[in-house]
Amino acid sequence: MKWTARLAICAVFGGFSALLPACGPMEGHASRPKADGWYGADRLPRVTIEAINSACADPRGASEAGVSYDECRLIVAGSAVRESSWDVNKSCEAWGDPNDPACGLTQSRWMDARAVGLDCSPSEQSSNGYKCNALTGFRNLRCKADGGTSCDRWGGGRTLHTGIKKHLGPNQGAFESYKYDMETVYNRQDIRQRLYISGSVRSWYDLLHAPQ
Repeated sequence: MKWTARLAICAVFGGFSALLPACGPMEGHASRPKADGWYGADRLPRVTIEAINSACADPRGASEAGVSYDECRLIVAGSAVRESSWDVNKSCEAWGDPNDPACGLTQSRWMDARAVGLDCSPSEQSSNGYKCNALTGFRNLRCKADGGTSCDRWGGGRTLHTGIKKHLGPNQGAFESYKYDMETVYNRQDIRQRLYISGSVRSWYDLLHAPQ
C-alpha cells in the first residue's frame, strides 16, 4: 500500500490501529520489528512473561475467550513477537493518530483498549499498563470491536483463524507470515519451558479452527 493511501486510511481509522495493522509498521520500514517466530527464547524477558501471565489470568482473558490459560499465553507470545519483539516498552508510533499512538508489547492504543471493553491504558509503563497492553492485544484477537464502544464476543463459527484476519484488517498480505510466526512460537518447546507451560494444550490446528 502506498504511504499516502495508508495515511488516509489511518487518519479515518486511527483509533483502531490494533484492528487495522495497515496503520502499523510497513514492510521495510525502519521501525519494523526484526523478530519473527524463531526469536531467541532468551529474548523473552521476565517483565513480558508477567504481563502475559496477568492478562491471561484475568477473567476477561483466557476464560472469557474460551481458551485455556496456557493456550492464551502462547497466543499472546506469538502475536507480540511480531508486534514488539517482546519489548513491553517498545516505542509508541503515531500511525495516523499522534494524539493516541500505538505503544508497547502489542502496539495498542488507548482507544483500542476501550474498543475491547477495557478501561486501562496500554501505554502506561507499569505492571498494570503492561498487563493492559497484553490483554488489549489478546482481546483484539478474540473480540469484534464495535466503533470503540463495545467488544462483542464472537458468534458461532468464529475462530482464531478469523480473528487473526480481522486483526490484520487491510494488511492481509501479512496473514500467512503472521500466522506462521504465531504457530512457530506456539509449538516451540523452549518457549513453553520459558513460560512454564504446565498443562496440555490443543494442537495449533485445533486451536486455530475451533469455534469459541
